[in-house]
Amino acid sequence: MSSALRRFAFAFVFAFASTLLAACGGGGGAVGTGTGGLVAQTGRLDSLSLVSTNTGATYPINVYLPEQYDANPTLHFPVIFAVDGDAAFGYASASQTRFDALREVLQQRGTAAILIGVGGTARRNTDFLPPGSVPYHAFLTQELVPAIDARYRTDTTNRILSGLSYGGTITFFAFTYEGAGPITFNQFWATETSNANIPGQLEAAEAQLNAAAQGKTVPVTLFMAGATAGNGAYVDSLYQLVVSHHYAGLNIAESMYTTSHVGADLPSFNDALTHYIH
Repeated sequence: MSSALRRFAFAFVFAFASTLLAACGGGGGAVGTGTGGLVAQTGRLDSLSLVSTNTGATYPINVYLPEQYDANPTLHFPVIFAVDGDAAFGYASASQTRFDALREVLQQRGTAAILIGVGGTARRNTDFLPPGSVPYHAFLTQELVPAIDARYRTDTTNRILSGLSYGGTITFFAFTYEGAGPITFNQFWATETSNANIPGQLEAAEAQLNAAAQGKTVPVTLFMAGATAGNGAYVDSLYQLVVSHHYAGLNIAESMYTTSHVGADLPSFNDALTHYIH
């Protein structure tokens, strides 16, 4: 049967500057990094560009390597693939990208994980929603992941896909695409998943997974996060749907945050690191 289901709720209060998350499929809001002050700049940054044969687009990729990467040249590290990496949703400043905000959380915590910021935010309404979600998922699994594995010392048993809003939508779709195998990502961190403009399609994808998973295990982690002032009610409905199917091998958890749509991103990321990156 499935792994123990964990459900935890946290309340976070942030000082917000008014900003709008365009085309996000949910409410807007800005949020500080939540790091409690200046972040020590540790680790190393890299970048590359990848042309996808699946989507026909070119994606800028930003890479953060923790300081432990160079200090321990024989070790392999968990890899977090964060979609919307080049999006400026309104974190510590109007220009700070999601990649930068998540990187600061990793640096502040000293977490030994590689962060991949997947650019191409301008294409999110195409790449993250059906039918474009299928070739985009193929880009992630068939092109980006192999390129990262070839270039860096990655722990291929510990790959995470992380997304906010429509990014949470593609993360949930990816879970349904991979749950019955083959598996590329073994963890899916979906924050504020949105069904805007695609009513019923996430549920339909989950139904397809349920049919395909009969007699199989789903040996992955699904962490779903919502905001009380955002898509929390919808996130909970998806969570309850997945739980109701009792997937063998699935580790699933939900967390709700007393904050805005965008405001749930960093606290949920921090909590996911606490529970799932050791």
